[in-house]
Amino acid sequence: MRLLAEAGALVYTCARNYIEAGAASFGEALRAGTPVIALAWDPGTCAEAALCERSGFVVQLDHDDDDEIAAKALADAIEQVTPLRAAEVQEIGLARFDPVRHFQALAARPC
Repeated sequence: MRLLAEAGALVYTCARNYIEAGAASFGEALRAGTPVIALAWDPGTCAEAALCERSGFVVQLDHDDDDEIAAKALADAIEQVTPLRAAEVQEIGLARFDPVRHFQALAARPC
C-alpha cells in the first residue's frame, strides 16, 4: 500500500481479448490516493464503473488500434491525471471502496 501511495499514478492495462471480471487494483490504488489510468478495449468495464474524472481516466480503444496508438493514448492520459490531488483521490477511494461494506455485501449473498 505504501508503494501505491507514493506512486504518481497506476496504469492498468490488459490484452485486447481479455474479458475483465473485476479489478481490485482500482480500489486499492484509489484508497491509497493514487489516480488510475485504465486501458479498455471494450465498453462497460470495471474501470468505467470505478473511475471518474476526479480519480482517473479510462482510455477506450478499438481492438484494431495498434500498440503505438495505445501507448500514445496512455501517455496522454497520464498527463491528464497528473494534476489530480492525492487527498481527493483517496477520499473518493475510501468512500467508494469501503472494505467493510464490500465484505458485508459479499457475506450477505448465498454461495
